[in-house]
This record gives sequence, structure tokens and C-alpha cells, in this order.
Amino acid sequence: MIYRGRAVSLRLESLVEPGGVKVRREVVCHPGSAVMVPRFPDGSVLLVRQYRHPAGQSLWELPAGTLEPNENPRHAAQRELAEETGYQARQLKLLGEFFPSPGILSEKMRLFEASGLVPSRARPDADGLGHGVGAAGGRLRSRHGAGPLAVARGHPGPGAPAGDLRG
Repeated sequence: MIYRGRAVSLRLESLVEPGGVKVRREVVCHPGSAVMVPRFPDGSVLLVRQYRHPAGQSLWELPAGTLEPNENPRHAAQRELAEETGYQARQLKLLGEFFPSPGILSEKMRLFEASGLVPSRARPDADGLGHGVGAAGGRLRSRHGAGPLAVARGHPGPGAPAGDLRG
């Protein structure tokens, strides 16, 4: 173990790969996470805007969060959805699991579709960086209503325009 932090640790491993080559690999160890695609009945998808220091900016993202030790990913999905957006889901459907950067990172992300959304009270983390909004079909949705969506980054939902939501 080279480093152990609050969110990740770093290991340097010596191994023989399946092709017989001896290598040393740096591995960022992460406990895994749950990612939600919160969908409203009209098809709109709820996003959160959070400042991300490595990117040097605030980004629009799907709500997501790190699993606590021995936490069930489905439980983590409900917890993070409420914390970051102020909604709870009546239904959670596991869409799949993936490794976002398997060349260096051990994190396994579990992707859930969250539907049957009902308002609850937001319980932001200590950093308080999350701000819930959603985008679909050129419309912006927040807990306080809807309005026109000029542009969006990434894949905010079916029919949403491409572009940038910075600001």
C-alpha cells in the first residue's frame, strides 16, 4: 500500500499478466459506487450539478455515490438519490455494472434506473455540492418547476440538445 485516503487507496502490484509478461501496476482502489438514472413519467432525467476539483469546474452528472463498507448497492442508490436530489424512487432496476477506468481503477459502478420518483427531503453531504436538475426534450426540470433548456453536456436524456450547461 502506497497511500490510504478517505475515498481511495493506491497500491503498487507486481504480477505476471496472462500473456506471461512481468509488470508493475499502480492500482487506485475504490469500494465501488451506485449511479442512478432518475426518470420522471414524461421521460425527463434528473441530473445534479457538482463542482469536481480534478476537472476544475462544476459538471452536470447523474446522481451517484460511493458504497459504504459492506453496503448493498441498491441501498446506496436510494441513499445517494435522496441525499443529492431530494427524491426517492419507488422502483430501482439494475441496468448493469461497469468499470469506468479499468486500466488503473478498481471501482465497479452499478447503474440503476430510478422511477416512481417522489419528493423527499434532500440530505446533502457535508460538502453540500449537489444541486438537482433534469433535462429532456429541450426542457430543464428541478424540484421547483420546469423551464427551457438551452444546451446540455454529455447524455442528459433522450432528445436533449448537445452543448454545455456551465454557468
